[in-house]
Amino acid sequence: MPTMAKDFFKSADGHRKAVELLCPHEFKADGSRDSLFFAIYNLLGFTVELYLKAFLSKNGIQDSALSKRPYGHNLNNLFNKALECGFDVSLGSGPIDLIAEI
Repeated sequence: MPTMAKDFFKSADGHRKAVELLCPHEFKADGSRDSLFFAIYNLLGFTVELYLKAFLSKNGIQDSALSKRPYGHNLNNLFNKALECGFDVSLGSGPIDLIAEI
């Protein structure tokens, strides 16, 4: 596996773990949302971005291309390119497991 694909995956996995640690604290005791939820959703979006970049890097997209337009932080473009490269969303939660096999 290309080094960058591994790096993207390792970073995505770390961000996913951070989201898991923070999620139990999203709501206050009174049921209202804590301001922490902004950080949780930010981390979650970045996690998705990094998993997609790991998949794309593994599938031959140059790492330098992934950091600029049309990709960069654009989840729609990253997702659409992943679909073009064989990312199969019909698997339910399976795509993350497939990426993990990188």
